[in-house]
Amino acid sequence: MQNGDTLIVSTDRYAGTIQVRVEGAHSGEHAMVLPYGSTMRAVLEKVRPNSMSQMNAVQLYRPSVAQRQKEMLNLSLQKLEEASLSAQSSTKEEASLRMQEAQLISRFVAKARTVVPKGEVILNESNIDSVLLEDGDVINIPEKTSLVMVHGEVLFPNAVSWQKGMCFRHASL
Repeated sequence: MQNGDTLIVSTDRYAGTIQVRVEGAHSGEHAMVLPYGSTMRAVLEKVRPNSMSQMNAVQLYRPSVAQRQKEMLNLSLQKLEEASLSAQSSTKEEASLRMQEAQLISRFVAKARTVVPKGEVILNESNIDSVLLEDGDVINIPEKTSLVMVHGEVLFPNAVSWQKGMCFRHASL
């Protein structure tokens, strides 16, 4: 080898282990090395929950899913932009409106392209044994809270203190 040479070492088979991160409300390890082919159940059995751990709401974030979500988002945005730019008009007024619409859509698409997907995998307790983990997965153990977050198609998003028997209609939203 000479000064400045680059040496690339690669393997022609799968690694024997994977590493996953465990974040959130727990008292155990934050990085775990597991055998290739390990499941969510294997990790959850090793997690040491504490009094604030909400083990029935575990979340899984996967880099490969985030990458695929980004690809699909970009494809959808490209189709939206193409549709807005190729719309036909029969009058000058309609053409002017379509041009303004295309500009608005292009601005929206530019903003939407900056979105960074989380790669969240929706888990189901009934099949947690069959969820195979990948290298780089992040498992989040949420912390118990006494608040209910209200957002989406509401006038004023906010947090409401949880109260047994309280219906959403009784909350001052």
